Amino acid sequence: CFFNRLALRSSPARIWYVYQPAEADPAAKPLFVFFNGGPGGATSAGLLSAFTGHNAITLDPETGASSVIKNPSSWTRIGNLLHIDARTAGFSYSRMDNPQDDSLRRAEFDSQNYNCFFDGAEFVRVLLRFLADHPALQQNPVVIVGESYGGIRSGVMLHLLLYYQDYGSGQAIYQDPALVQEIQQHYDTVFPEYSGQAVPP
Repeated sequence: CFFNRLALRSSPARIWYVYQPAEADPAAKPLFVFFNGGPGGATSAGLLSAFTGHNAITLDPETGASSVIKNPSSWTRIGNLLHIDARTAGFSYSRMDNPQDDSLRRAEFDSQNYNCFFDGAEFVRVLLRFLADHPALQQNPVVIVGESYGGIRSGVMLHLLLYYQDYGSGQAIYQDPALVQEIQQHYDTVFPEYSGQAVPP
């Protein structure tokens, strides 16, 4: 994802997610963060479809849509699951003051909202805010599970988290001082020995 230096600000959005705790001892299990690709592919489409391996329950393959059974191969057996829909995919949506204005609506799909850095940063924010709201899971390992374009998103998320200081110091093409501060606050909680200092990759 390359683009010239532009002063862009993403639009406000409501990002949908669903959390499924591990079947046993969720406080001791990793958090698996699932998302589909696209861009624009809804994670909820896979989450809510029949016979997926993620869910704790699924439709009964014997009866189809008429009954629900416990999924014998659910990922909830090994960890906690967090599924996230990207902006304007599935149940997530951009917020606009005037959605009736066609030109403003089309602008929602420009580079102000759709580039790999904004996309990855949005997912990092969802993850960090989820963990802040679930302190019992903050110290647990986090496993990022991206599908298709989700592989690009995964790489951007990891780079943002590992080299976060570059995104507030002018050393990276994408600059997001607010995200840097949010990552630092999370790291201050998770790595108290580095409190107020840059955490190395």
